[in-house]
Amino acid sequence: MFQMRALTLSGFAQGCPTPLADESEGTWIGGSPTGVDPSRPVSPSQFRDIAARATDPVTASPALLELTFDVPRSVSVVWATESEEIRVLLTETVLRAVDDTLQMLDSAWVFARRGAGGVAQIDVASPIAGCAFLHYFDRQGKPALHVHVDVINAVLGSDGQVSGMDVTTFRSADELAHERYASSLMSGLRELVGVASEISYGDDRRTHFEVAGVDPALIWDLPRVPLTPQDPRS
Repeated sequence: MFQMRALTLSGFAQGCPTPLADESEGTWIGGSPTGVDPSRPVSPSQFRDIAARATDPVTASPALLELTFDVPRSVSVVWATESEEIRVLLTETVLRAVDDTLQMLDSAWVFARRGAGGVAQIDVASPIAGCAFLHYFDRQGKPALHVHVDVINAVLGSDGQVSGMDVTTFRSADELAHERYASSLMSGLRELVGVASEISYGDDRRTHFEVAGVDPALIWDLPRVPLTPQDPRS
């Protein structure tokens, strides 16, 4: 079985994150299109151009499949109020959870379309190709750690032919991916950062959790800029 490239903090451009920073450069996940150096960072505009060239312009399938990995608001509070060492640990924990989820999707939910109308499917012969973009703030400038992953809708089938993937099958794993990510993130936070979780289940039946002891006032009214490092938990 082929192995995806691991998603790590070292793959992203380093620097002090600020709310007013330009669009962050991303890092390649899985495979990469021919002629692309996967070790080099890529800007969002560069990635969109590369993805457009790698996708069949005749089909009606989307060129990119977008995945967003958010963290509970309390995790962003901890990130905004803790030391740089803890911030790095938190970010690495999030990336490990994203990586674990992508590995799961790639290993069992990615197939190449074949046959009339693309209704048949075959196994793929290489990892999915895409780019991950790490963000520390939302559009209002408030701390909101999250990762955007754009997967190129073009895969190499086991027959050696490139085509679009079976998007319906891939998207059918959305709920499973959410639960996998939440479980992996909770486990990582507990083991690497040493924080406890308060688990709940919403009307959507999905697992929700927050870091235990974080001030609810901060969770729902987080300032636009990082707070002075302190202990946000009681």
